[in-house]
Amino acid sequence: MNEKTVKSVLNKYNIKYIKILKSQSGYRNEIWPVITRSNQIINLTFFKQEPKVEDRIKRASSVSDWLAKQGLPTRVQIDPRLLAIQSKGYKRVAGLYNYLPGNTIAWESYTKKHLKLLGYSMAVMHGKLVNYNQPLPNIYDDIISLTNIMCKYFINIQVLDAIQNKLLLKVDVKQIKTLCSAILSCKNLPNQQVLHMDFVRGNILYNKDNMSTLSIDGLSVSGILDFEKTTYGYVGIDIGRTLAFLYVDCKYKNPSQVYKSFLTSGYYKKGLSKVKLNNNLLTNIILYFLLYDFYKFLAHNPYESLHKNQHYVRTRNILQQFGIIKHEQVKG
Repeated sequence: MNEKTVKSVLNKYNIKYIKILKSQSGYRNEIWPVITRSNQIINLTFFKQEPKVEDRIKRASSVSDWLAKQGLPTRVQIDPRLLAIQSKGYKRVAGLYNYLPGNTIAWESYTKKHLKLLGYSMAVMHGKLVNYNQPLPNIYDDIISLTNIMCKYFINIQVLDAIQNKLLLKVDVKQIKTLCSAILSCKNLPNQQVLHMDFVRGNILYNKDNMSTLSIDGLSVSGILDFEKTTYGYVGIDIGRTLAFLYVDCKYKNPSQVYKSFLTSGYYKKGLSKVKLNNNLLTNIILYFLLYDFYKFLAHNPYESLHKNQHYVRTRNILQQFGIIKHEQVKG
């Protein structure tokens, strides 16, 4: 998007403004902060065009708006309209929201306090979401779909040969199906509720103050963003998804340190959560999502360059440590 398009969209929303600030781009969305004539900062978001994106945005906004009413720092839709924008041959969807202060942190910057605060914030969010009662897709359908995609990729003979010859690795499809079965078994457990499913570094804003309800010793979470993957299912799946992110993101901490700070100190102790997790099941959930992230690295990047990607290397190493993927020498 360019400033000319932004001005056009602001006019359609009937927004009078003083200044359009520099855009902020993420994987899925493009955000343009705008200073209005009433000296407020608002957030004009352009969403990545994907199938049924409008439905997903509406579901995300419903959950985010509801959490804001419960006192959490989430985005609120200023105008209920979503605008379809045609630009440079492709379509984007625009939405107008309040602007949340704060910044994301670099992956090497995680401290014990960040992790404890993150776990505490997730526990509080989960506690609120127990009472959200609008219909949402369920996580188990998503898991079945993701598993089918991964299995189709990893049974391809050319893919298997390339993985062995270029990466010296072997992936067993049986492992994918076993981990999938573990997650599908969660549908029989208690604690089924709304899940965020993208509670990760890029979607959490931090501030050095105590202004938010989510604060620990002068550090606060000032924004929980992007509820576009919101779904319904077992609460441990949301926790496992975040731990899979953190095990890779926390460059200078091993998984046991992350687990202790995030889950034990943050989610359980500070968050006062009554959720009881089976550790073996949680490990399988974490490994499933690490394997899915590993698949995404392979599917969307040249194999030859993967060794330069620290996130790929850390994901691969953890999966090797647990025997989910194995080192395979080239035969010749």
